[in-house]
Amino acid sequence: KRETAIYYADGRAVPVRGGDSCMLSWSRDYRSLYYVGHGGKQKNAIYLFDPQNRKHAFWLDLPEPYSHEYFPRLSNDSRYLVLAASTGDHEHDTADYEIFVWETGTAPETAARVTFHTGNDCWPDMFVGE
Repeated sequence: KRETAIYYADGRAVPVRGGDSCMLSWSRDYRSLYYVGHGGKQKNAIYLFDPQNRKHAFWLDLPEPYSHEYFPRLSNDSRYLVLAASTGDHEHDTADYEIFVWETGTAPETAARVTFHTGNDCWPDMFVGE
């Protein structure tokens, strides 16, 4: 069984999620984590985890047809989440992932699709300058 946990210097271990999650990353302020977990319209959605109260919260599930979310990454100012999404295919090397930018806290329908290519678009990142 795969398990993910936060291990603190004092020896505490806080389990984050079982085997149904991946792509785990810390938020920019290190107060929460975000990850891809099962759920949502096409098996994947983006979730938040608060290690203080150990609560998981549903965060983003894009509207179909591109609702198989993967490769999430917060911008350096945490205002935007950039991610890839497919129409349901999962294979990282062959699926037609497209890149989307979502302003955190807004409706999922406001996410902007920024790539339109049949090739595999994945592993996005975003830096917002001052």
